[in-house]
Amino acid sequence: MNDPRANAQHLDLKPVDHTQVEALLNASFPVPEGRSFFDDFPSWTSERALWMGLLDSSGGLVAAAGALPAEWSVGPSEAPVSIVRIGGVVTRESQRGLGLASRIVGELGVLAHRAGAQGVVLWGEDSPLYRRLGFTPLGHQLRVPLSGVVSALDRAPAFLRLEEGFSSDVFLEMNQRRRKHGGALLSVAEAEELLSYRHTQWARVIDAEGRLAGYGAFGKGIDLGRQIHEWGGTPEAIRMLARWALSLDPEAEIMGNQPMLEEAFSQLPAETIVESLCLAKFFDSELEALLRSREDHLWFWGIDGV
Repeated sequence: MNDPRANAQHLDLKPVDHTQVEALLNASFPVPEGRSFFDDFPSWTSERALWMGLLDSSGGLVAAAGALPAEWSVGPSEAPVSIVRIGGVVTRESQRGLGLASRIVGELGVLAHRAGAQGVVLWGEDSPLYRRLGFTPLGHQLRVPLSGVVSALDRAPAFLRLEEGFSSDVFLEMNQRRRKHGGALLSVAEAEELLSYRHTQWARVIDAEGRLAGYGAFGKGIDLGRQIHEWGGTPEAIRMLARWALSLDPEAEIMGNQPMLEEAFSQLPAETIVESLCLAKFFDSELEALLRSREDHLWFWGIDGV
């Protein structure tokens, strides 16, 4: 009788192209027919991304995971942290539970450390799989129902107007906000990728002088269907964006950490959901202690999370 665990030890671990992983991702995540996992995660098809896979003797892909480097801004007074994001962790259904994902994620962590990264992060449920690899929860992510902080009947100040769409000034403001509140800093080369998210709707709020007063991105397909997940601006502009999102979905939410959300809305409703921001593993104990001392102020995810 074949022993699946013994057979798993003979799988070949090697770099693969994202095109080799696409079919397995599409079969394993809630991807509508005719669409692709990468419609919602185009940055993971870039040359910056490294995909590792386990292949059987016939060259068939059994499991895979991707890694994407980033500079994580953890606040305006701290130097950016060099990290690697891990995402797209996937295993063929018939061979789950054999430790294949652990093997790949562990290898990506080793490669990240060798490349000089200060840590690795991923989004997922706290589980024995990730605990065994040294990942533990870090930070807090809040999801606020917009119906609890604004009303569709509210009126915006007359000097503000909302326009749908994305622009270069939004990209610049995004990076400034990420430097202040946290997040993966974006390069100019990544600006085009922001327009490649097929299921994301953007809106801008413009003031009386024609300047950008706020921006927001709503929806992202697989994992963020009804959230404003990338946003910034004045409280008046953010409330205007919140009403816009409510007009798209009465169950819409906005995501962020507590300080940035309270800056926008003052008081958060009791229905607010609190989750772990990420699972993280650091290679520097002093850095980890620093980040854990200010967990409430950390932010990482946005449109580019997975």
